[in-house]
Amino acid sequence: MININSHTEFQKLNTCLVGQCYPPEFFSFIKNSKIRKIFERVAIETEEDYQKLINILNLHNVECIRPNFVDDWGMYLYPDENGIERYIKPPMQPRDDMIAIDNRLFVLHLRYGQGYTDPWDWIFNQINPTQIYDFRTDHQCWTKVAPPCITRVGYDLYFDFYSHDQLYSRENYFNLLKNKIIPEYFTDYRIHLVDKGGHSDAVFFPVIPGLLVTYEDQSLYADTFPDWEVIKIKRNDLYGNDIALRALKQTKGAWWIPSHEFDQELIEFVDKNFRGWTGYAIETFFDVNMLMIDEKTAIINSENKELLAALEKRGINYHICAMRHRFFWDCGLHCATLDINRTGKKINYFDN
Repeated sequence: MININSHTEFQKLNTCLVGQCYPPEFFSFIKNSKIRKIFERVAIETEEDYQKLINILNLHNVECIRPNFVDDWGMYLYPDENGIERYIKPPMQPRDDMIAIDNRLFVLHLRYGQGYTDPWDWIFNQINPTQIYDFRTDHQCWTKVAPPCITRVGYDLYFDFYSHDQLYSRENYFNLLKNKIIPEYFTDYRIHLVDKGGHSDAVFFPVIPGLLVTYEDQSLYADTFPDWEVIKIKRNDLYGNDIALRALKQTKGAWWIPSHEFDQELIEFVDKNFRGWTGYAIETFFDVNMLMIDEKTAIINSENKELLAALEKRGINYHICAMRHRFFWDCGLHCATLDINRTGKKINYFDN
């Protein structure tokens, strides 16, 4: 039986969900051999990167749990708004749909319709039913909340604005939190409503007690993280890459596959067949999207000099594990994982 216990981003990690791409044979339906080979390579390299991540976690005695696919790939077809069947995005990012808070696993987004098989369902059967809060069909409330926009720091929870319902306004979103979700589930927390305009785990990250990294100005965190040291890091892996920027502009900021820049045939194929697979990668700050194994061990995306200096100053060891196709999947290390069990209790990390 899997026990849910997770209060922070940095207490000792014991059990972790790790995402997974479809295998290369999934893409056999693509008739264009050139494009099929591109996605077969993306699938192979994506799994290689996941295996590197899993090896690092296993080295630190972290149990890694992954989704299960059924043999019939037709189970992952779904009708779009025009009734055309398309393949759903592989379960790459468990944190997009779930979050563990205290001893509860909140499952929020329904990716698969009635009669479809969710690759994560087998996990839920291994968890005490009293610890699972399944809101996948709750379209009036919880499904409007994005788990990557919730940051846990012991007794403090930070809710960023982002709704998968594009017609849902900021006012409606924050009223939903204040009037329904918080009173029903989080009365024993200090709640902070912040507005970072997207997935906040790619904007700021509490590394250890007293240290926050972000790409924003440090002064913005004076009230929400009082007396913490805030390190501003630069965006090393994108804005210094002219090819990446120009390639992303070709896809309106959504995605980029290295060595296949400006391939109009590929762009048209993705727009037609894999709509919903990509995000808005041009805004994602992958160096902030990191994973802490404990307060002395980090897994990071690249050799970001400001981040490395901050970690080394505090004696934090680090492993570099770059997701090579993060700009296609819009997926960093934090998104690709979900910490469901960490050692430790809910602690007050602030004096006031």
